[in-house]
Amino acid sequence: MRGKRLIPSPDTLFMEYDLILVRYNEIALKSGSVRERFEKRLLSNIEDAFAVAGETASIERAAGRFYVYPQNFDAALLILGRIFGIYSFSPAIKCSSDLEDIRRSAAAFALKSIKPGQSFAVRPKRTGSGHPYTSQELGRDVGDAVNEATGASVNLTNPDFELFAEVRDNKAFVFSGRLHGPGGMPYGTQGRVVAVVDSMDGALAAYLMAKRGCEVILMAPDSDGDSPSAAGAALESLKPWIPKVKMCIIDHKEDFKEIAAASAPACARVLSKRQLLRKAELLARFIGYDAIVTGERLSGSEESGDDICLTDSAASMTVLRPLTGFYGKRLIALSNATRIGLEADHGNGPENLGDCRMTVGELEAVEKNCRAEETAICCVEKRRLQG
Repeated sequence: MRGKRLIPSPDTLFMEYDLILVRYNEIALKSGSVRERFEKRLLSNIEDAFAVAGETASIERAAGRFYVYPQNFDAALLILGRIFGIYSFSPAIKCSSDLEDIRRSAAAFALKSIKPGQSFAVRPKRTGSGHPYTSQELGRDVGDAVNEATGASVNLTNPDFELFAEVRDNKAFVFSGRLHGPGGMPYGTQGRVVAVVDSMDGALAAYLMAKRGCEVILMAPDSDGDSPSAAGAALESLKPWIPKVKMCIIDHKEDFKEIAAASAPACARVLSKRQLLRKAELLARFIGYDAIVTGERLSGSEESGDDICLTDSAASMTVLRPLTGFYGKRLIALSNATRIGLEADHGNGPENLGDCRMTVGELEAVEKNCRAEETAICCVEKRRLQG
């Protein structure tokens, strides 16, 4: 028997729900075969998220919807709110598509939800064929039932309470309002990337790529005594969104010291980032991944466009920077929404050390003298897996 859980309805009374209706949006734009593949991946991701959380739920896939029957509704709402590809979801009462059954369910729902003096509106939706009523007739009849049960007046323009009656083939669902998921594409449908997490900005960049459907593995440099804990914080901040995410810890101490001693501070920063990209590319090619992701951003950061060009020349693989253009309030909003912290003060970044004045050839000469390639290979071979 599927479990039920009492959840507060909008007026703080308790409502006994049957299931949670889960919706997506971007997947619906895909062609038939691609859409089916993405739906199956999203279903698998939902099942995995419940399993990792130690929760139980029965999940059904329908046209444009998933029906989730959880044992623990409170936990399920938290889980569904963090699954990429889910646009919105609603705890709902389920009944048959028979009009009288819908009227009874809606009236019972309204009695527990609408306060005295409140107005209401019914938002009907009907999918499928063979129903002996139109959507307009559904809304009118359900509205009559709610009015008879509660005495509430109808206000279609600015109601105090909205009741949704959604008919899908031979099933119907009654609910109020929607909770929002992160949206995006199902995780694991859009290629695989290595995310360089040398800061919490790197963790935010990894989040954005995962939201677009990329499978992500993190690479964190162990460059000083604080790095393991910093890397661990980044890993833990991403686990609610990517439950099975893994992190490779790669040594960056010795070559960083040698590079720093061989150049001015501004150029040492560029050389260090070039070495990180070199290691990320070696790791990506070793495990068969497609691209590299970093958390660098031009807006108010220490990186200039010229420095980024100098950095990118160290790698032949595509380097993606999803935080480019994020700054100020937009960056803070993203951090707050994801609970993934940012470096420095959300835009000003570390102290600006100026631009690197060396050419690519001069940088490569320093790297050759420091045996950067050989050191990078050694560091990647000795990587440590965490998560």
